[in-house]
Amino acid sequence: MHYADDWYTHLGTHYELIEEQTIRSALYKFLDKCVKQVKGNIAPFNPNPANVSAILDSVKALVHLENKPNTRPPVWLAGYANDKPDASKLISLQNGIFHFEQNILIPHSLGFYTTNSLPFAYDPKADCPNWLKFLDDLWPNDDESKQLLQEYMAYVLSGDTKQQKMLNLVGPRRSGKGTINKILVALLGQHNTVAPQMDELVDSFGLQPWLNKLLASFTDARLTGRNTAGIVSQLLRIVGGDTITVNRKNKESWNGYLPTRVIIYSNEALQLSESSNALTGRMLVLSMTNSFFGKEDVTLSEKLTSELSGIFNWCLEGHKRRLARTSERFVQPKSGIELLETMEELGNPMSSFIEDVLVYDPTGHVTKDALFACYKRWAVHKNIPVGTDMAFKRKFLASTQDKHISSTQIREDNERVRVYIGVRFNEKAQKFVDSLDQFTEDIF
Repeated sequence: MHYADDWYTHLGTHYELIEEQTIRSALYKFLDKCVKQVKGNIAPFNPNPANVSAILDSVKALVHLENKPNTRPPVWLAGYANDKPDASKLISLQNGIFHFEQNILIPHSLGFYTTNSLPFAYDPKADCPNWLKFLDDLWPNDDESKQLLQEYMAYVLSGDTKQQKMLNLVGPRRSGKGTINKILVALLGQHNTVAPQMDELVDSFGLQPWLNKLLASFTDARLTGRNTAGIVSQLLRIVGGDTITVNRKNKESWNGYLPTRVIIYSNEALQLSESSNALTGRMLVLSMTNSFFGKEDVTLSEKLTSELSGIFNWCLEGHKRRLARTSERFVQPKSGIELLETMEELGNPMSSFIEDVLVYDPTGHVTKDALFACYKRWAVHKNIPVGTDMAFKRKFLASTQDKHISSTQIREDNERVRVYIGVRFNEKAQKFVDSLDQFTEDIF
């Protein structure tokens, strides 16, 4: 099959990319064994670049699938969709096509166009005792964290992206992050995953490896400040299901949304540069506090890999639990809330300033000069660069846009004064502003 400027071959369970040069090589070998009739005589075909290219173009025309939103995998090809389940609910396993919500298997079909297949068989009786013990060791008194991991792993396996959420696992070295990633990659199959670095999100061709991948795992993620704004923007677009243009080397650019789910593994809270906290709003956080450094079980990965079918069944239980909730939402564990709030403060100190200084009041207002004076005093105390008053205005309005804060001018004491409407100073901040006014009167 030819689709989106790529060739695919069916492997029995799914379609896999195949290089055009590989097809061309096979075509040369096939034609080299063929003969043709020349003036009534049989002669070797003698393939050359011209006739091989012509034949390849003919094959391409016969097996081409138009690149449209309703033809992107997983999808039933024309002529195969009658009386078939919704393709978005199906995933390919080794022993059949599995309906993720009805828990039934149907036979593999050439007409089910998917580029992903999980590398194990469905066994409804399989269990995973070693996996459950591993989770108990990670979170001995935290069922909420175990349930979120269970539900998010099912979310990745199912192909669902409606919740538009990413997962961040934060913990010290040897706390189990790497093992969780290994098992999730084993469940999906390494060919269905990508393991990028953060900086690759803003490279010219950095998203090309993401195409047709179910999961992007950022292992040992670090944000150094360089290109942080661009990285945050890309993550927001991917997780939020926005249309993405993916540049491909020596190929036409790809346009569409990436159904790749994102998991970030880090040793500490990420510092994200954004004024609106939009990315942390799409983030779920798991806190991992137990370190097994110096007492690792080197055979654990092997034990857990033997339980993939059972872990899959465990994931199905989590998927069913989430779907039973209102709006099918995830539940953020209480143990991860502090880390999430820390990331919000690190990425946007403005929210902390607002909490320390202001009170939301639809009838209130503060002058821009007084608010910026308060911010300068607060920033110096917190050892944060102050920046310009215009930069402050941009960040302040971005941080309060959901509170309907507006900027305007009013007349006070026969003078026009620039103010923010919808907030007022708290008692402590008002005393500081009053002291500034008294200082101005005494000096000037």
